Amino acid sequence: MKYFRSSLLWVLDHLVGTYIALLLVGGGLLAHAQLSTSYEVADESQMFLDVSITATQTTGIILAAPQRNGVSITMATKTGGVLRLRQGSRLEDISYTSATVNTTTFKVTLAGVTRNICPGVFKTFVTCGAGQAFSKGAIVELTVDARLLNLKANIDRKNNFTGSGGISFSNSGSFTQPYFSTTAIRDTQLGTNPRRGSVSCTDDTGQCYDYLAGAWRSRSGSNIANATQSAAGKVQLATVANQLAKTVSDAGPVVLQARYLTSSGGSALAASRVPIMGAAGLLSGSLLGTGTRSTTTFLRGDQTYAAPAASGSNIIINQTDQTAPTLSSATFVAVSGNLGASQTFVVGDLLQVIFRASGRRLTGDPKKIVFDIQVGNNPVSPSGSGAISFTLDSGLSTSTGINYGFTLFHRVLTGGSLTVQPVYRTYDTAGGANVLLERPAHFQVIKVEN
Repeated sequence: MKYFRSSLLWVLDHLVGTYIALLLVGGGLLAHAQLSTSYEVADESQMFLDVSITATQTTGIILAAPQRNGVSITMATKTGGVLRLRQGSRLEDISYTSATVNTTTFKVTLAGVTRNICPGVFKTFVTCGAGQAFSKGAIVELTVDARLLNLKANIDRKNNFTGSGGISFSNSGSFTQPYFSTTAIRDTQLGTNPRRGSVSCTDDTGQCYDYLAGAWRSRSGSNIANATQSAAGKVQLATVANQLAKTVSDAGPVVLQARYLTSSGGSALAASRVPIMGAAGLLSGSLLGTGTRSTTTFLRGDQTYAAPAASGSNIIINQTDQTAPTLSSATFVAVSGNLGASQTFVVGDLLQVIFRASGRRLTGDPKKIVFDIQVGNNPVSPSGSGAISFTLDSGLSTSTGINYGFTLFHRVLTGGSLTVQPVYRTYDTAGGANVLLERPAHFQVIKVEN
C-alpha cells in the first residue's frame, strides 16, 4: 500500500509538473497593466514544448507540432495571445504577439514574448512572482482565461459597448426593449429623470417612448410635440393657401417648402411663391415685371418694362390750324377739326400736351372761355374747370387779342384707340357772344413714358 501511494503521488506530480495551459486570445500583447479585449478564441489540439526554457527566456520558444490522435496536423499562423505555464506548484502566464508555423515540420515559434504577466489588475489576492523555467515535453492546452469572462455582457450590471455597431442583428435577429404595465411602474424602475436616450413601452398607453430633452417622447406621430423656435419637433409643410392665409395648424407649425421658392433671376416668379435675394441682396428684374430689361428701361405701373419717351423723338401729334375758327359753344366741343388725332395707348402712358393760340372778342360779351384737352370722350380736368380760362369782356376792342396757352401732363387710364384733341366752352349767359381764334393755333402731344 505504501508503495502504491508513493507511485500514485509520483504519477500525479509528473502529470501536474508537465501540464501547461494555453489560452490563445486574439488582440495582441498583454503587458502588466493591459487587458485582452477580444473573444477570438477557439479549441486547440494538444501540443508540447519542443524546447526547455529558462526563467527569463523570451526568444526561441518553440512548440512541437500539434497532434490529434497521434497524427501531426497543420496549425494556422496566430496573431497573438496568452500562454499559461504550469509545473508542479509553479505558475506563470506569458503573452506573445505572433506565432509562426513551419509548413514542413508544423512546429510553432512564438515571437514578441513577455514573461510573467501579473494578474493583479483583476484585483485578486494573488501577487506577481518571478518567471519560472519549464522543460521540454510539457503539455500545452487551451484553458478558459478569467479575463475573458470580465469582457462579456452581464444582466446584473451596466454594459458599455465601445465598438462601432456594438449590437447588431441579421436575418431574424431582433431586439426587445423594456416593457412596463404602467408609466408609474416605469418611472419607479427607471426613475423620473432617466439617462438621455433611454427607451420604454407601456401597456396603459400602448405607446413606446424615447427619453429626450427632459421628457418621454412618444414615437407615435400624433403624440410628438410640435416644433418651436427653441425645440425640435413636429411640423407641417405649407401649401400656397397656407402661405396666403398665414395658417397656423394644430398638427404643427407650417414651414415653407423649397418648391414654393424661386431664385433671384432665371424664370418669372410664379403666383404666391417667395422670391430669394441674389448674392448682392437684390431681386432680379425678371421677378418684378415682363418686357425687355436694360440700363435704359424702367418698370411701369402695370409691371412691364419700357423705355422713357423724350421730347422731339416721341411726338405723336404736332399740328397747326390756319382757319381762324369762331368759338361760340356753351358746352365742351373740339376747338377745331384740324387739331387732334386718334392714337393707340396702353394703360399708364404719360402724355405731355401743349396748346398755344391767340384770340379776340368778335361779338357780344363772352364772359369767360375755358380751354381743356379731351382724351377719349371726356375733358381731363374735373368738373369742367378746364386747363386754362380767361374773360374777353365788352370793354375790349374787338380788334384787341390775347395770347394764351397751357401745358399739362396726363396719365392714360384706359387703353385702346383714343382721340386726343383740344376742347373749349364759353360762359355767355346772354347769348350771341363769339370769340375768334386767330391763327396760328398750335397743338402738340408728346408720349413721355410708354
